[in-house]
Amino acid sequence: ANFETNVDFVLSDVYIGLVMLGRDQLERREAAIQLAVKENNIIRNLVRPQLQVENNSKTEGEDPIASHPHRQKLQKRGSIYILQHQESSTYQVCERHLLLQSNEEDRLLMQDLAYYSRYAQIIYTRVQRLTVEEFGLEDNATHFTRGSDTLFESRYRLSSLDCEHAMLSYACFLNGIVSTPYAILVDTAKEKVVITIRGTISIEDMVVDMQYKPAGLEKVGVICGTDLKGHCCHKGMLARSKWLYNSLRSEKVIKTLYSDESPFKDYGLVVCGHSLGGGCASLLAVMLRPSFPSIRCFAYEPPGGLIDEDLATKCEDFIVSTVKQDDIVPRLSHQNFDALRDNFFDILARIKVPKIQAFHDNRTPCAGASVKQRNSKILRHQTDIPTDTAFYQQLQKFRSERAEADYEKLYLPGKIVHLLDPGGSRPHIPYYASKHEFDHVAKSKTMISDHRCFKLVGFLQNAQLCGGKENSIASFVCNNSIAIQEEEEDAESSRFFMWCSNPYGRFPILLTLGASIAVLCSILSVTTCKFFTRSVSVYQNDVGDHSLFKFTSVGLFSTGLLDCDKLDQNCTEFDKYTDSPYCIPYSESVILVDSPYLLVNRLKFLMLGSVVEY
Repeated sequence: ANFETNVDFVLSDVYIGLVMLGRDQLERREAAIQLAVKENNIIRNLVRPQLQVENNSKTEGEDPIASHPHRQKLQKRGSIYILQHQESSTYQVCERHLLLQSNEEDRLLMQDLAYYSRYAQIIYTRVQRLTVEEFGLEDNATHFTRGSDTLFESRYRLSSLDCEHAMLSYACFLNGIVSTPYAILVDTAKEKVVITIRGTISIEDMVVDMQYKPAGLEKVGVICGTDLKGHCCHKGMLARSKWLYNSLRSEKVIKTLYSDESPFKDYGLVVCGHSLGGGCASLLAVMLRPSFPSIRCFAYEPPGGLIDEDLATKCEDFIVSTVKQDDIVPRLSHQNFDALRDNFFDILARIKVPKIQAFHDNRTPCAGASVKQRNSKILRHQTDIPTDTAFYQQLQKFRSERAEADYEKLYLPGKIVHLLDPGGSRPHIPYYASKHEFDHVAKSKTMISDHRCFKLVGFLQNAQLCGGKENSIASFVCNNSIAIQEEEEDAESSRFFMWCSNPYGRFPILLTLGASIAVLCSILSVTTCKFFTRSVSVYQNDVGDHSLFKFTSVGLFSTGLLDCDKLDQNCTEFDKYTDSPYCIPYSESVILVDSPYLLVNRLKFLMLGSVVEY
């Protein structure tokens, strides 16, 4: 929709607003921890010794309070305390279950997540490169196909991609608003047929990502043979998933691999993908499940606004979503976008000091001051926002025009495994997360980098399950994940934004403007000698004192003569002269014309009525 009202803010407002939004979130998290410590004996006896250990212990490999009774109770339950965001913008401490080394189901799940993540990674570019370099496919080919009589042969293995047990059966490299690259593999080690779907990498993919308006699934359910009445999902990814479903049916590769004469007819079916590919893989798994009841889907960091809450719960039996730490993509949804926008503008309205002061407070905070104390110097309380300012009136009109649409809220699909970063070089620790933990966008320094697929593959392969023999430190840190440290600010990004913030008034801007004009004039004078025009007296040595008046165009670094366009050379006005083709740099003595020679003295030429001899 088109709106009439916009909110006036500049680039430096974006920087300061995001910084203060992160600090406000940090203050709320600390308040939630303090309240939990006050009300919960287990948390109180875990957090306080942890802080003491961090301050006093110098031995990294020790767990000084491993025998603490509350710690033993929590570890026996295999639990972790996390902070979950509430609709009131506060945080609540909640208990979640860890994936345990002693639990066979947890152990096998982590092995599968690590194993199939390689397929979600190689589909980005490596599969297409392999088909060209090793399988003889042309560079501009859009499909890799095998004859139906060769699909059962042990050929086209992906050994060079560290997937020696996988054979490539089919690959499509089309990429448009609807079409999306994917590949069909046969894994003889796991005895699975794998469909891997590429994630976001092109402009078309980004357009699909932003089509997050919910779309109904009732017609899709009728076609696929399942009841999806009343359910909805991400509109853009639904279009891609329907294209994938139709492509699989038209290519008939899956049908051939599961035919009666196929040696792979008893293999299971796995669908996987990362980011956009993870979202499409989840919806495709829902469509294929009536035909393949044992299908499994591994969605690596899919978009948060994917399917409705009821369907997300029903998918827990066959879909597993994986999220790393503070990754922003699993937290992207229509409601989260609106909430982030509103919180950002609230922070701007709450700032009560000049931006340069807020910047310095962030870069050089007072020693010993808590986040709450620092925020109180920069931000007003929510109830003290002045309502008579032009910015506030503009903001109210902006919000009324963009009132939140009555869209159904969408969530991550299936069971969710969240990888927690314990800090340092220790392995990530997985636990079972609630879909409601991703109902808001948390400002974090790693919110973008946490989405990288190649890093996720390594973290999954090195993830550490709690309950093992050598992870007492990891499990203790895991149990105390509610301990928070403020992030250090990136100095380079700060300098960039503050350059645009005009902290010292108009003088730097005027100075920059003057320097820009000087540079422009210099460029013009170098490329042309028509910087200004003046008259020149020319004396003929062999005639005596007879003089001839000519006009010349002068640049800062070059000069040239203006020629009279009349045949009798009787020009008395400037407009009668035309440009001379000669434009040369200054020199002690330069040649202006071929014959006769005009010798120009540089010092004399700079004076009014310069003398030119020839």
